Amino acid sequence: MLKKPQDIYQPNFPYADSPVDKEQVFAMKIIRYIDKYRVSARQELALLYLLKENDPLEEKNVLIVTSALDMFSHIMILTPYYPCSVFDFMSMNGLSYFPLSQARSLGKQLFEAVEFLHGLDFIHTDLKPENIVFESKDLMYQYQLTEQYTDKLSTRRLRASNGGKRKIMKLPTIKLIDFGTSIGVDAYHPDIICTRHYRAPEIILGYPYDKKSDVWSLGAVLYEFAIGEVLFHIHDNESHLIMMQMLMNQ
Repeated sequence: MLKKPQDIYQPNFPYADSPVDKEQVFAMKIIRYIDKYRVSARQELALLYLLKENDPLEEKNVLIVTSALDMFSHIMILTPYYPCSVFDFMSMNGLSYFPLSQARSLGKQLFEAVEFLHGLDFIHTDLKPENIVFESKDLMYQYQLTEQYTDKLSTRRLRASNGGKRKIMKLPTIKLIDFGTSIGVDAYHPDIICTRHYRAPEIILGYPYDKKSDVWSLGAVLYEFAIGEVLFHIHDNESHLIMMQMLMNQ
């Protein structure tokens, strides 16, 4: 049974409510004492505690808050530290796409995380590889790509991948993070959400949107997992819509 507080946007969130393991490494997000930032931080914290309350076994593939502090009116959010985002791993890889079996596994985990969030009547609004992290960055193995592949790599990717090394993740388990722009389905919806490359057509056109906008973004992310390229290489709305139309008419 999913539990929802009566007023998620005016939370009395707990502070320093969890014992901290001194041997574990944590990440801390600090929100400065500026009114608009504090409002946003309190909304994010309310959702993080809602996720924690409804996922006590931490099996829904979402970030779980460890603790929170309000010190000198600066809000500090403590979470487990995850060493590598999916975006970083793909950027540092000679071949940025994942083996098909791992792409399927990543997709399944991401679907489960988004389904869990939607079940609580929230929209993430910013699904992208940068907001998905690996629980571990341990590699199964890596090998040097042949010149057939390295000759096609950009100088930047060649340098980032240590001369064109193909890296395979040992255990590709992930967490969905960054709920700072997440919104309730019945809350105010800003006109523009989501990073441009993953933005759904209804948002570009200025139409009402709902949870389905996350599903569009999720599809674009899955394409990137399997192919290793951004689905829409665009810089403006017009070219974005044209590319969408071309894709849908194929």
